[in-house]
Amino acid sequence: MRRTPGRDGSLPAMDPQPLSARASSTLLWYRVYCALMALMYLACIAGGIAMLGLEPDELDMSATEARVMGIGLAAISLVLTAVYVLALVLPRKPWVWIYGLVMICIGLTSICCMPMTIPLLIFWVKEDMLIAFGRKTTPDAARGPADPPWN
Repeated sequence: MRRTPGRDGSLPAMDPQPLSARASSTLLWYRVYCALMALMYLACIAGGIAMLGLEPDELDMSATEARVMGIGLAAISLVLTAVYVLALVLPRKPWVWIYGLVMICIGLTSICCMPMTIPLLIFWVKEDMLIAFGRKTTPDAARGPADPPWN
């Protein structure tokens, strides 16, 4: 499907592909995952700010260490919160499928998130999700047999 620019140079919006039942439930669980990760990183922001308010003796570290760790934790968590909240509102476009894949892979770095991210990853890379995000136009079965290599 080729899209041609309009008079103002902008491309017309692509219609999102209809969702299969499996793609619909996968997208729902992906959004639940992103919301939970955003909430977790919000808690980490609060933890980083709390580190700034506690006495260094309570944390068993120097004041400089506590300040650097608190600011670092809050800053990284702020960025990751924004990234996961953004994932909740992005439209279904081909590039957003990659964005979602990256969000799932970030969760794979924590063993606590693996019970949710491994099944989510398995369903995310299936053909109906590729179709739903416009990365693939038709199911493989609809294309018919592949041409032999000698033709």
